[in-house]
Amino acid sequence: MHELRPVTHKNQPSGRSSLLVDGVHRMSFHSRLGSRRPPSRQGIEPVPAHRSQGASMFRKPITATLLRAGLLLAGLATLSSLAAADANAPKAHSLLDLVILAGPIEYLLICLSVISYGLALNWTFTLKREILVPDRLVDEVYNTFDAENPPTDEDIEALRNSASADNSMLGNTIAAILDNKELGFESMRDSMDVASAAERNRYIGKVSWLSMFASSATLGGLLGTVSGIIGSFLKMSANPGGVDPNMLAANIGEALVCTATGLGIAIGNLYFFFWLRGRVNQCALDTAVIANEVLDYFRPR
Repeated sequence: MHELRPVTHKNQPSGRSSLLVDGVHRMSFHSRLGSRRPPSRQGIEPVPAHRSQGASMFRKPITATLLRAGLLLAGLATLSSLAAADANAPKAHSLLDLVILAGPIEYLLICLSVISYGLALNWTFTLKREILVPDRLVDEVYNTFDAENPPTDEDIEALRNSASADNSMLGNTIAAILDNKELGFESMRDSMDVASAAERNRYIGKVSWLSMFASSATLGGLLGTVSGIIGSFLKMSANPGGVDPNMLAANIGEALVCTATGLGIAIGNLYFFFWLRGRVNQCALDTAVIANEVLDYFRPR
């Protein structure tokens, strides 16, 4: 039988020398691996909690501001690219495209729409009888000037203080009457007339803005219509051989969209104007009735 012997290469070290070689290879491998490890965190001091929270509090507004600025820039870039697109290209225009292509007149009408309807909704909830002629003050007036229990000077002074503190149409009128109590009946009546007219004009002046918005929107829509028609005629004159209808779509769309926007603003604002004006007139009438009843108590007999 043949004896099996391990095959050894000439260049392969044997015995103790092979162990030394293996050790050198392992050390070099671990040294390379160790150089790639992340640095130890023992030497890094932890960030205090209050500093990290404060930094996050400052980062949130900055992030929100940058996000809003980015969205605004993206929107402006989109609008600019759409407005700068070739309107002569034969393509279908959506309603949004027509609004964008309508130009600055349509943008002004949209801003006017937001402002006017915002004010109309605000005055709908603030110009109410409960605010202009509060029931609490009405009850106090009737309780003070009760026919069965004539008021004392202290009661009249308390009513005057309550009316002065209540900045309403009725409160300012009653306060103007009682402020001139020492000057006589004629002076009190003149003060009532002036205060009633001033309070009515104060609230009618607010509501009259809606009428002005309606007129401005109508004229703005007409201006957009004229601008669109002029643009269409300019394109027709620049192409005497014939004009593709798609080339006129942008200008015709500008005319129609501006007209529709102006009419939409005008109709809604006129409705709110007449409705709120009627509400203010009714409150002024109720105030005049109550003020005359107060004045009758001081009428000479």
